[in-house]
Amino acid sequence: MSMALSHKDRLLLVGQALQYHHKDLRLLEKAFIARGAEGTVEIVDGNGKKTYKIVDQDKYDGNRRLVQVGQSVVQLVTTQTGQKSLFLPSTPIERLTQRAQSLEFYDLIKLNPRQRGVVSPVTLRSVYRAIVGAVWEDSGKDYEIAQQVVHRL
Repeated sequence: MSMALSHKDRLLLVGQALQYHHKDLRLLEKAFIARGAEGTVEIVDGNGKKTYKIVDQDKYDGNRRLVQVGQSVVQLVTTQTGQKSLFLPSTPIERLTQRAQSLEFYDLIKLNPRQRGVVSPVTLRSVYRAIVGAVWEDSGKDYEIAQQVVHRL
């Protein structure tokens, strides 16, 4: 009878699949946090009108910064190598989902409550980009390592 893997062990398996060992596993973990999945949003009632105030912007943003970094790295890699990647908007979502499942990270994605447990194509593409961003940051902005990870994804 096998025991269920811990969250950390599952992150380590993703790193193994990418053939990259993260020095700071928190960066990889953050790559799987969709915008709005964490952080606090307060409802402020101002003269009968409800407005929303984000209390902890960094937490609320989730993987947003890593997505932006990863997008730039992916563009650089695909431009330099001329190789197409899974990151293109034309890539069928089924292919992205299958790849995420084969890398065993699909279930690691922490969704915004409004997503009601459904990983949207935008969220899945963002996670791929955020993984690249996490590797870029963790590797000290090593282009060769980032290029290898983009191709492995």
